[in-house]
Amino acid sequence: MNRMRFAVLGPLGLLDERGADHTPKPLKLRTLLAALVINAGNVVPVSQLIQELWPHEAPRTAATAMHVYVSQLRKHLLNCPVTKGSGRSMLLTRQPGYVLQTAGNDVDLSLFRLRLEEAREAELAGDLPAASAQLNRGLSLWRGDALADVRGGPMLHHFAKRIEERRLAAIERKLSIDLRLGHHHEAVGELQSLVDQHPHWENFHGYLMIGLYRSGRTAEALTVYARLRTRLIERLGMEPAVEMQELHQRVLNRDGILNHGDSVRLLTGERSFSA
Repeated sequence: MNRMRFAVLGPLGLLDERGADHTPKPLKLRTLLAALVINAGNVVPVSQLIQELWPHEAPRTAATAMHVYVSQLRKHLLNCPVTKGSGRSMLLTRQPGYVLQTAGNDVDLSLFRLRLEEAREAELAGDLPAASAQLNRGLSLWRGDALADVRGGPMLHHFAKRIEERRLAAIERKLSIDLRLGHHHEAVGELQSLVDQHPHWENFHGYLMIGLYRSGRTAEALTVYARLRTRLIERLGMEPAVEMQELHQRVLNRDGILNHGDSVRLLTGERSFSA
């Protein structure tokens, strides 16, 4: 059997080792597959699957229809080139619902979580280059917004929101480590893009200020703070976090501590707000 991977960190995918996509086309089958993949190894109750396939109002025949969709998905897995012959052993009936049995490395979500854990262990061991590399490996698994092409119910929507928050936290962690390693020139471009995408994420602004300051662009660093403060006051009626205010003052004072790798630890908070 060819190596395959279930992919949820982007459009739903059932990918072979060459990257060819064998995902079922019908929308209901895609939603069903997505709900099972994000819970791989765990039983998903029929009642919860019904909520995902019919989030607004389930028909009276929903339970029967669900059985049909499960049978169709099993058939797809049986005939799919990368899972051929595994449909029955992968998609199992287990009261009170169904479970998708996969090897850990067959799901990009599992690989992402593994890379984050490896990065955490490397950082605790003081190996910052390895931590950055593992975070980069994990982030490279992303192909777009999680399950961007799947229409689901509350479970899938909650998953997409939660895993996006983990992605942003991983990006923040990697940039923090890269700044500690002195890679401020490389980080500035990515941080400028992130600040545009997440105008209220304060740590991204703080890291950008540090990167600009270390690059000799003090005026731009001060402008970053001024724009953040204006947005927070006008839209949310609040000042930046105390850590950001202190960072602003250090930039004004040209505090030498900002040139030290560990100055990123001045930003201990993780305040972010929806636009």
